[in-house]
Amino acid sequence: LCWAMLLLVVIMYLFTAFFMQGIIIYLHDNPGDVNRLREGSKAWYGSILTTMYTLLAAITGGIDWKEAVVPLDHISELYRGVWSFYVMFVVIGVLNVLTGIFVERACELSGL
Repeated sequence: LCWAMLLLVVIMYLFTAFFMQGIIIYLHDNPGDVNRLREGSKAWYGSILTTMYTLLAAITGGIDWKEAVVPLDHISELYRGVWSFYVMFVVIGVLNVLTGIFVERACELSGL
């Protein structure tokens, strides 16, 4: 259980760093777009913890992930693609594998 949560946190942290770096570089290179992009990016990507919470909420159904990708979509379509890859990878890949491990372990403990 501990290693599984650690794996999920590491994956989320890597994507957090990627998305925040993209926003920071864009705002630095395009100071004219600061007001247009700042509100959405501050709400969803204001800090490392806020960004990690946004990523967690997107994969657990806490928010609609299409809303959270809008500030990234203003930067580049590449970020929308990476965001979509993150959601698919974590939901289909990581969470399904973790669920399978938990079910297998529960079956072992119950003697089935």
